[in-house]
Amino acid sequence: MQPLRRITRYCRRSRLLYTAVIPFIVICILSGIMAAMFHRSIPHTTEKAEWVNFTKTLVIHSDQRVSPQRLTILSLTLCSQYLFGVPFMNITKILYGYWFGFLSGLILCTIVEILCTLPIILWAASNTHTDESLIHIIDDFREKRCFWINLLMFQLTGLPIYTKLPLLMHNAVTQREFTISFFSVTIVMTAKNTLVGTLIYHYPQHAVILGTVVGVLTILPSLMVVYLGTSVFQSRSFWVILGTEEREEENEEREDGPLRQ
Repeated sequence: MQPLRRITRYCRRSRLLYTAVIPFIVICILSGIMAAMFHRSIPHTTEKAEWVNFTKTLVIHSDQRVSPQRLTILSLTLCSQYLFGVPFMNITKILYGYWFGFLSGLILCTIVEILCTLPIILWAASNTHTDESLIHIIDDFREKRCFWINLLMFQLTGLPIYTKLPLLMHNAVTQREFTISFFSVTIVMTAKNTLVGTLIYHYPQHAVILGTVVGVLTILPSLMVVYLGTSVFQSRSFWVILGTEEREEENEEREDGPLRQ
């Protein structure tokens, strides 16, 4: 339990508790509530019949492939998922491909994502404060020449954007590095989901193969979390941080000792 106490102490002292941990917990609770409420309503397979029934429940009837009603509801839903942690973002992106086709869906979805998240990134970049401990961990990655791969893996974890921003807000990475990595991963994952939606609409006969591929890709964020956790634990700066927290804790106990007596 000692390492956990020191990590908690470090997060509280470095403001990570307020900029990353608490927002993450709140978003997880909200996502859990929303998932429980709408779990039965959303599709769980790539069978076209299931998606046809699902789109009928959305009450968006239009003969046009790209209709303002569909675009509006998907855009508002996607923005709420980025801003408030509403779950099922992959379902929203799949619907872009299902309704608008791969290329149109990818372009429309990407534009909405940029308009929604770029102001958040710019705000975070203008509200920075230096955290030397976090910078040391990132510098270790830079020295080992694995900074970009770790940053891209971090963006692939599927964490809400608010829990990724502390990297930028603590000056551990530059605005350019964060923006490039974030939107590179976002575009790739959006392309994956819109492609799935297009294939469901046009090639339902390949639903079994498609479902297998989607299932494998679904566990990718979890694998990225394990990979990043291993990389951080292997960083010498991480253990230096814990050692520093241990010494500060001991100093506080020695200072409090006479007062208690």
